[in-house]
Amino acid sequence: VRIGNGEYDENDFSDNRKHLTTHTFLGEEGKATYPQLNDRILQHVEEHPHLKEKIKDPVTHVRNQFKESIGMLVDAFRGDTFVRDPPPYFEKSNLAAEDSFEFYGADCVIDNELDVWMIEAQDDTGLDEDHYFRLEMHHEIFYGMGLVLSEIWDKQSKGEPILPLKNAGKWELIYANGWRYEYDEYEREKESPTCGLKTSSSITPTED
Repeated sequence: VRIGNGEYDENDFSDNRKHLTTHTFLGEEGKATYPQLNDRILQHVEEHPHLKEKIKDPVTHVRNQFKESIGMLVDAFRGDTFVRDPPPYFEKSNLAAEDSFEFYGADCVIDNELDVWMIEAQDDTGLDEDHYFRLEMHHEIFYGMGLVLSEIWDKQSKGEPILPLKNAGKWELIYANGWRYEYDEYEREKESPTCGLKTSSSITPTED
């Protein structure tokens, strides 16, 4: 969890330093653990009581949106990135997953209504270890990844079905061969009060 330090105004995009993740000030940004994010979500609900009426479990609500958005992203690029023989233009741009395996990351924003918005996905995920908790986090990530890969390779060598996975560590399956996780219990409001844009004409395009 990265905590931005720049004021963000959706009505003025003229200053490209006011990025959603304030990319020019990463050294000054705070970093927090996932449990700290959970605490902040619960605190936010206490500060906005109307959320209690429509969201029973705020932490799971946010987590489920993370899962669905990532599943939708994988589904969208299934025929290009996540295939053994990707199209030529993907091979040239290094967007194809080598050996049908890749480690990706995604940046998301949580708004005041606890709606999750994915703003960026990438295959160049930062793994700096400037905080001790990140050492522990990376151990959990890669240890679990090793378990998953080992099980898949073992099953493939024996001609056994890959699913279900038995040793996934803290990883969770959200997409498999056309099936993807769907957060059916929630439908986002069409008119979100947290968008901040009065009309589309209020946006002034820049030359960038």
